[in-house]
Amino acid sequence: MTARSPEHVSPVSKTTLLVVGQKPGKSKLDKAEELGVRQIAEEEFMGLIG
Repeated sequence: MTARSPEHVSPVSKTTLLVVGQKPGKSKLDKAEELGVRQIAEEEFMGLIG
């Protein structure tokens, strides 16, 4: 897994999990909620992978 800038992130419509940092973009959160995409905190994600 590599860090990517926002312009390289996959569209939310093809996403199955959204990792939410401290200052998430409202439009991405809204779209994820609309599509029923699971959202987890960055800390939880780090616990899953490490």
